[in-house]
Amino acid sequence: MNDENDFFILYDDIKLTGQKLGKGSASEVELGEYQGNKVAVKRFDNGDIKEIIKELRKHKNLRSEYIIKFCGVVRASNDNTYLVTKFAENGTLRDYLEKKEYEYFTKAKMAVDIANGLIEWHKNGIVHSDLKADNILVDKDLILKISDFGLSTSKKALSLGEQAGGAPKWRAPERFAYNSKPYEKYKDDSKFSKLFDEKMAKHYKDQPHLSDVYSYGLVVWEIATNGMVLYPGLKNVVSLLEIKIRDDINDLVEALDRKNVPPIFRYVIKKCCEFDPLKRIFLEQVIFDLKDMYKNIVWNGRGR
Repeated sequence: MNDENDFFILYDDIKLTGQKLGKGSASEVELGEYQGNKVAVKRFDNGDIKEIIKELRKHKNLRSEYIIKFCGVVRASNDNTYLVTKFAENGTLRDYLEKKEYEYFTKAKMAVDIANGLIEWHKNGIVHSDLKADNILVDKDLILKISDFGLSTSKKALSLGEQAGGAPKWRAPERFAYNSKPYEKYKDDSKFSKLFDEKMAKHYKDQPHLSDVYSYGLVVWEIATNGMVLYPGLKNVVSLLEIKIRDDINDLVEALDRKNVPPIFRYVIKKCCEFDPLKRIFLEQVIFDLKDMYKNIVWNGRGR
């Protein structure tokens, strides 16, 4: 089988059920069937097709227990383009967190799953750029799998909630410096000079994967708080930038203290979300620390 046949799927080979699984700013997802298995079928707006195909070619060979399986791409006769991935029975991590309060050893396993998946992305030279609980799926065996394939990098700037380069609330400070065009009118404001410094832009250009570590820290915060909304009072761009210029995330840590979250989670979140990208913790260290804290758990079993 050549590369093209391995990449593309015939439209007639996919059966769409009509059941909607979700809708994002640039696509909608529907439950389907392919080769006798349930799949998620994501339809993209036609305006982004060339960039989407380019991105997907980078991701099709990713193989990890902690990354949602890529099945292929469909180009329909009506010019619609669809991404086909394995179906995750338990929905998004956000959905899963809303079901009940989980034990912290279970939450540690969640964090480790995501870290393992993200390490695999980075080993392949790929930056996710839109990591958040909504882009992580939970399968029938309760294994967390990173999804979305970083396609937000091909989206045009939209609103405060979804701008090019990932949802801004989860974005690392250096990404604002590197992709500052949407914030042009704030760049000359001395108040935000630290955020839009050229050194910050260079950090992202040289080591973009560190921005994923920052976003990962905020996902761990979502896990630790059992799905609390990140920065619920955020109203406008100025408020967002004021948050991103801080040297710490003590406001989020205070929320952890109120919920009596174990210190290991506070440590991981703070070290992942350092303002200076070079001070952020390695994901391998996160995995070691979490496993060490809960070392009496059988890590190769799911036990959730």
